[in-house]
Amino acid sequence: LAAVLGHLACQRNLPVQFTTANRLFAHLAGGHADRSCPTRLRKLANAALPIVDDVALRPFTDAQADDLYEMATARTRRSTSIGSD
Repeated sequence: LAAVLGHLACQRNLPVQFTTANRLFAHLAGGHADRSCPTRLRKLANAALPIVDDVALRPFTDAQADDLYEMATARTRRSTSIGSD
């Protein structure tokens, strides 16, 4: 479903940011390390449609759960697709 939503958005020339949960959390962990996490979250939150796939494949750490929450709440009143196979 997430891939279909992304494909439809691309057909409408909307920028889509697709990533897996594992890649997202690794990217944001790097941001915590170099203190660029707010910038990284803002960039993801500003995409027309961020898609995070494979979210429920393994349990979250507390930091990962916080990162996912921050990303979702930064997108107030805008769509975000979070999926799991």
